[in-house]
Amino acid sequence: MKNNARIVGSLTSLLSEMPKQFECDIIELRLDGYYNKENYLKFCQSCPYDILITARDIREGGITELSEDERSRRLRDILPEAQYLDIEMRNWTAMSSLIKEAKNHNIKTVASYHDFEKTPPILEIKSIITRQLEFGSTDILKFAFMINSLDDLVTCQKVLFEHPNLTISIMGMGAYAPAARVLLAQSGSVLNYGYLGETPTAPGQWPASLLKKATSLSTPIKE
Repeated sequence: MKNNARIVGSLTSLLSEMPKQFECDIIELRLDGYYNKENYLKFCQSCPYDILITARDIREGGITELSEDERSRRLRDILPEAQYLDIEMRNWTAMSSLIKEAKNHNIKTVASYHDFEKTPPILEIKSIITRQLEFGSTDILKFAFMINSLDDLVTCQKVLFEHPNLTISIMGMGAYAPAARVLLAQSGSVLNYGYLGETPTAPGQWPASLLKKATSLSTPIKE
């Protein structure tokens, strides 16, 4: 299996002094925290990396509770500067007009699903995938699950191995997360998230620079 893993460095807010270079491939801008349109646009326009934007729903790990209209507004503000747009699967229909705008501008869409308590059984995950694909307009399927056992980690690997024709990002959270994120990147997860700055955006998340080093030194795993 060819390793196409890309490291996404997540920023919950713009740093007071932005470094000239980050050790990642894509920068995720979390627009669900402190937000200043002008500052974010200025950052994007000078940033040499691809930009992924999301305004996370509070039910799936959002930093602050924002209305659907406010999240849509923030995303629409920055959309012209982005290469990727992340919308939760639960909000895919509600934000269909924004998704259509993204597709019209050749911006890749990421359909995300988070479970902060467990890893669902493989059949349930397959059902989630099937439902999402019926909507269309999905370029990348993204999952983040709480890994409570080694069996959960095997389940995540199976999702990748059993769907070789889909573009899937899958990550673990919790105590097993550090090992899971490297292993799943080796196994075919296309987007693999670490954090930039001082604050992780998910339980057990690596700093992006360390995750990039770990995945670049690792050998892709074959089924």
